[in-house]
Amino acid sequence: MFLLNFLCTLDAENWIDIVAIIVNVIIGTIVVVVLSKRISDKRALKDYLIGETDHIREDYRIFLNDLLSGKKNARNILSWFQVMNIRLGNFEQIYKSEISSKCYCTKDKHVEFREFLTDHDDFNNAFTKDSVEISPSLRKEILKLHGGISKSLMDSVISINKR
Repeated sequence: MFLLNFLCTLDAENWIDIVAIIVNVIIGTIVVVVLSKRISDKRALKDYLIGETDHIREDYRIFLNDLLSGKKNARNILSWFQVMNIRLGNFEQIYKSEISSKCYCTKDKHVEFREFLTDHDDFNNAFTKDSVEISPSLRKEILKLHGGISKSLMDSVISINKR
């Protein structure tokens, strides 16, 4: 009853103020909900891309350990490069469209590594053997090329976190 009496005694200016307060509360709530969702969606995308970068780096680590210890044959190596080409292509496509048009070109470095390795005599001479034997000079070049790929992936993570 008290609320009804109070509402009846309000003049037009008071009603305008009450309506303005209600509208501001509604707009504020909408803004908070929308911004919260956008921030959450963006964080999920960043987490996915950073996780994918970690998986790629781990796959490279395992691949290089197996390659340098003579556990890979030429066909396994070619198959691994094909799979990694697809993964890096997908990663860079999402990165460019969602994070930044600037690309650290990890896939290009990967292709350079693939071409270097598959054009090398150690690889070609071992195509019919059970494993590829890596010479010390080839090992040095592989590690150097892998360093470029690793740096590119790290630069991507830094860029993702800055956005």
